[in-house]
Amino acid sequence: MKLENIVDEFVNNRAEQLDADVTNEFIVPHYFDKLTLHRDRKSVRVIGGRGCGKTIFLRYFSHCTQLSVKQSQITSDVFSQGIGLYWRTDTGFCDLMKPEWLGEEQAYRAFLHYIAIVVLEEVALFINNLAKAPLSGEIIDLRMRQLPASTEILLSKKVGTYADLRDFAKTRRFELSRWVQNPGTDAPLFLRIDEVLSEIAEDIAEADARLRKIFFRIFVDEFENLKDNQRQLVCDLVKHPRPRYSFNFAMRKDSVDQFVTSGGEQIVETHDIRSIDLEKLVSENERTFKLLAAELLLMKLAKQGFDAGCPEFEVNRLHAPSRLHERIDEGYIRAIRAAAGRLLPGRSAADIAKGVFDDAPLLRRLTDVATKGLQKHRMTRLSAAQFQCVEQPVASIVAAFVLNRDKPGPQAVLDALDSFGGRSGPANPFNDWESNNLHGALFYLYDGLPNRANPLYAGFDRYCQMSAPNLRFFLEFCHTALRDVTLSPESRVSGDLQCVPWEVQALAAKDTSSVLLKDIPNLGLRGRDLQMLVKRLGRLFQTAHRRASLSEPEINHFSIDEADKEALSDATRSLLREALIWSVLYEEKDTKNKSDSSLAQHDYIPNPIFSAYFGISYRKRKKITLKASEINVIFSGSDAHFETLLRSFMLKWDQTLAVADAHPGLFE
Repeated sequence: MKLENIVDEFVNNRAEQLDADVTNEFIVPHYFDKLTLHRDRKSVRVIGGRGCGKTIFLRYFSHCTQLSVKQSQITSDVFSQGIGLYWRTDTGFCDLMKPEWLGEEQAYRAFLHYIAIVVLEEVALFINNLAKAPLSGEIIDLRMRQLPASTEILLSKKVGTYADLRDFAKTRRFELSRWVQNPGTDAPLFLRIDEVLSEIAEDIAEADARLRKIFFRIFVDEFENLKDNQRQLVCDLVKHPRPRYSFNFAMRKDSVDQFVTSGGEQIVETHDIRSIDLEKLVSENERTFKLLAAELLLMKLAKQGFDAGCPEFEVNRLHAPSRLHERIDEGYIRAIRAAAGRLLPGRSAADIAKGVFDDAPLLRRLTDVATKGLQKHRMTRLSAAQFQCVEQPVASIVAAFVLNRDKPGPQAVLDALDSFGGRSGPANPFNDWESNNLHGALFYLYDGLPNRANPLYAGFDRYCQMSAPNLRFFLEFCHTALRDVTLSPESRVSGDLQCVPWEVQALAAKDTSSVLLKDIPNLGLRGRDLQMLVKRLGRLFQTAHRRASLSEPEINHFSIDEADKEALSDATRSLLREALIWSVLYEEKDTKNKSDSSLAQHDYIPNPIFSAYFGISYRKRKKITLKASEINVIFSGSDAHFETLLRSFMLKWDQTLAVADAHPGLFE
């Protein structure tokens, strides 16, 4: 086992970087039994944000994986459940097939011809994989089988067998490409997929008894990258499936809001299509994502010969739908998560609090907070040291911040601290103060030491909290942490990996967060505006975190009542939609607000992957309700207007301007 190989295992975290056969890469998700793809032939719409696994999901259901030589004893059920034919849209080429360039009628016909060519090429690849597939019983090799006579008119006399089909499709694709770029030349003979695929599918069904119920699913990946008129043509095919095939597509969540055919008909949920929200399924509860992340981590390490010391873990179990029940056993879940926790150990908040008293700079910060609180109350007969009890580190830290509130006052805080320790029962206010304020207090203390590794960003569970529902981000955290620990002198000497120290993890989290923030300008046409938005929200929430009173600790998201949304500017609405499409922001229903006037209120949460960069909390605890006018400034106002707004919040929260300028590097 080489440490460098382990690091490299985490580099390729996009499905596009993997082989078409993802048998040994795809982990059967715990929601697999909820899917209807293998029971229902209705078209599906796969949606989700970046990095939630849309592409690898489609490739798993495609023929390269379903008929993989890496599998054993494939039964005939696979054919009736739906064999996927995968097509990832070529954005550059599709952009050329536009009415302005080819004319409306020719653009329409050219795109349908392109679909036919792509699907025929996939059918040819399916025939090749079928010939090699380890089926129960004899192999099924149709490569030399004659194509149905009816296709001779549609294709060419030169295409006699299925073995000829791929070369034909490739030739027609090159021919189409040449014409699209030179539309003044003679147009090719156009095909329609609905004419030719039905004939071919029926012929395949008659070739072997095991193929009698064969059904194809054509998966169109990155549906949102097609032009409006091209999406309409795909919707035509979705609206009118055939007995042997259906069209399906995958898209980024919120990226398309109109699903209309070329004739103006709507694609109707449940009637025409079923939606599969991968993001929602993978994050329906915290346990689901953490288990999947733990299995992914252990799988990648196991590929390089790393033994995680977890007898319950078995790589082959991850890839078998028939063994899914074994992975939802409580004992298994505890063992797998514990193994991941040993590899990426974290410190509890209570342990971090205890460490403050052994760290001079942190203790000095804590003393300053308590002193500031005493000065606020003009309390000269008490000192900060009286509120520091080594035996009660959590309570002592929280006490320093409670001193900065108007109530209950220093003497009441000291009396409660002196009587605390489990002896006074639940009536002691520190029971609530600790649970509500400890994390906010620790974020505050470490914020003053920006070059320090903050242990609140280290540990498997915290990596999951910052990356969910994006497994790609989780892998990026792991890659950076493993890279950094591999470069350490200790690892180079021992050549072994037991775990990644929390200090390395915390710095890796900040490094990853910074890199991903710098990468935002590459997200679509509004990337720079999205980066500006994240930085502005980050600064606002930094300011909220720097309130010594912690009256509203860990503010890291915002809301606006539905009624006030009418006052949002068009520029703000446009950028908000882009932020949701690219998962820079997440939108969730506000389930805590029970008032009738706020039934439709939503919360908007910046992606927690950026929290380590700004030194703020990733836990969804507290929010700020913003007016539409304030949101307009944050989303689309000038820098000067935003600075004015930020200063108004500083004054409102009783902060000096110097505090917010203490670490200007965070805002660059």
